[in-house]
Amino acid sequence: MDHSFRITIDYSSKGAEVASVRRVRMRAPGGERHPERAPATGPTGRFLELRDKKDRVLYRRRVGQLLRDTLEVRTGVAEPRFRPVALGDRAIRICLVVPDLPGCARALVCENRMEKASAKAKKAKLSTRDILSIDLTEVDEENAK
Repeated sequence: MDHSFRITIDYSSKGAEVASVRRVRMRAPGGERHPERAPATGPTGRFLELRDKKDRVLYRRRVGQLLRDTLEVRTGVAEPRFRPVALGDRAIRICLVVPDLPGCARALVCENRMEKASAKAKKAKLSTRDILSIDLTEVDEENAK
């Protein structure tokens, strides 16, 4: 059986915080085929990445639907049928399972957004914001269950 990390995150409008990191005996969901080849213009969204000590991406998986700032609710009218509503201060707990890859040093939850083109820069540019960085080198082998 494969080993993975189960990362539990408390997430709210105030930010994200690691509740626990455990090594578990289970398989993690697959990631992107070639995470190291992300183009400069995308992809956009929220991602969970595993990186090595040289900060190279070893694994990437989209987690945008789990880490949302808004919920879509019905409006009760024909158009628009749905509208986003801010979560406010409501906190949620999320468990993410990622593979325990050789050389993996940290997990990173980040958000990639396209910035609008400015007068100077004719093209839109991808910007990345780190939401949470998690050190995986300190997780004990004894935590495997």
